Amino acid sequence: MWRAIRLVVDTGIHAKRWSLEQAVDFFQQNSSQPEGTILSEIQRYFTGPGQATAYKMGMIKFQEFRQLAEEQMDDSFNVREFHDVVLGAGALPMPMVEARVQRW
Repeated sequence: MWRAIRLVVDTGIHAKRWSLEQAVDFFQQNSSQPEGTILSEIQRYFTGPGQATAYKMGMIKFQEFRQLAEEQMDDSFNVREFHDVVLGAGALPMPMVEARVQRW
């Protein structure tokens, strides 16, 4: 849920030109986080367009990669090995992570 809220707030700020107050209101209506945490998060979104969106998109891509691997490997799929494949080379662009999963 946290990532989904980030996605909406980031988009609201940069595409819909939400004010700080509008962003805080949305966050408070959709989470139970303390106001200090919310303000800290929102300040990052104002200074880094798309930063919050990247988290959610990354989550979606990793879910897709795992589903692809599970479908192709069936019973031989091992979640620990999958994690080694997607994380073992460090921070990589998503197309490179996908290529590693496909080769695995």
